[in-house]
Amino acid sequence: MFSRCTVLLALTACATLSTPALAPHAAPGADTVEAFYGARDPQALRAAQLAAARSHPDSALTHELTAQLAALDGDEDLAFEALMKAVADTSDDAALLHVHLLANQAWTKEHRLPAYRLMRALSAQHPDPEVRAAAAYTAAQQAGLLGDLDDR
Repeated sequence: MFSRCTVLLALTACATLSTPALAPHAAPGADTVEAFYGARDPQALRAAQLAAARSHPDSALTHELTAQLAALDGDEDLAFEALMKAVADTSDDAALLHVHLLANQAWTKEHRLPAYRLMRALSAQHPDPEVRAAAAYTAAQQAGLLGDLDDR
């Protein structure tokens, strides 16, 4: 049986992503979001996502739009990374949804440790107790998959 240090050390060597820092960010206007979700063609989707990224690049809502567009494009890695950034925004009004969406994605070897760390940080620091609980559950599940039964 591997120790927690051995598993985390091995994952650290493979990890190329950093864990997003938790912080609040202003959201783009409702008109930008409505333009994205009301778009009738790919160009309109891309234009609305680009407008959000230019005006509010760190917003959870911008990252949600990026994740949606990436999923439509078949870019699962970008969708996962955008969801990680979305849940790191403590002013995210859909944080619980984003935690559940992230938890239900395929966690690649490159994503596992940064996402695990993010879930641990959310479980300890997020202002919403429901988000903390969902993040704690996800972190415990991932710890179990890593074989770290003491950290569940």
